[in-house]
Parts: sequence; C-alpha cells; structure tokens
Amino acid sequence: MNERYLFRGKSVHTGDWVQGSLCQGTYPCIYNAEFATPENHCVTTVFPQIDPATIGQCTGLRDKNGTLIFEGDIIRDEYKPDDIFIGKVIWSKHNLTWDVINLNAVNHIPLIEFTAQDDVTCKTAEIIGNIHDNPELSEAANESNT
Repeated sequence: MNERYLFRGKSVHTGDWVQGSLCQGTYPCIYNAEFATPENHCVTTVFPQIDPATIGQCTGLRDKNGTLIFEGDIIRDEYKPDDIFIGKVIWSKHNLTWDVINLNAVNHIPLIEFTAQDDVTCKTAEIIGNIHDNPELSEAANESNT
C-alpha cells in the first residue's frame, strides 16, 4: 500500500489506534487489505467504528527514527543550533501541502523543509506524540514557541 494513502484513527470501542484504508459508510472505519490467504485471495479485515475526530492521513514522510508521520502528530525539531521547534502536522488548504505549525498558530513551515535529500525522511525531526493522546504536549509547545 502506498503510505501516502494510509489513514489512522482510534477505535471507538477499544481506544486502540488502527491504520489502513479509510471507509466512509454509516460510520467511519479503517480496513486493511494487506493480508492474503494461501490461495492468494485478499482478505479484508474491517475494524470497529473510528472516532472521526482522530482520523488523520499519512504524509508519506518518516521522522528521523523511521516512523511514519501522520496528520495530527506533534514533532520536535532542532533544525538550528539552540532553536527548538515543536509543532503539529496539518494539511494546509491554502498551500496544498503538509505543514508543521507551532501550536500558537504563528508559524507555518512546510513539512518537506524538514526532510533530507531523499525527500521522505526527516533529518532531525522526531515524533514526540500526537494531539489526541498527548494534549500536554500542545501546552508545552505553546510555551516553548512563544
């Protein structure tokens, strides 16, 4: 599966994160069609209802540790000496690109600016949480970016 088309969200029933393809039916769900039977038939596993507020798309990029970066992730970067930037990953409708915005909504930086020459791996940025599981990081980011 092309990583740019991956989605993730939290199960309403278990609170666990699931990732795969987004299905918008009676309720949003995420299914994963990467399993195959010995006869090479595709088996689709449908996951429970997903909390719509937690659905985020994969950017197709990875942090410095190789972890996929999703919309709503909070990243930390020391891209300049003594200059730490903490922000959340958003889709910018204005720029039509993935951006990292400090949580005071003051500064937008295109996510691609954090990447190495391969344009898929961030040089120094790492995921430190997400806006759903770590609201305290949002508060810390607001303090460090002011």
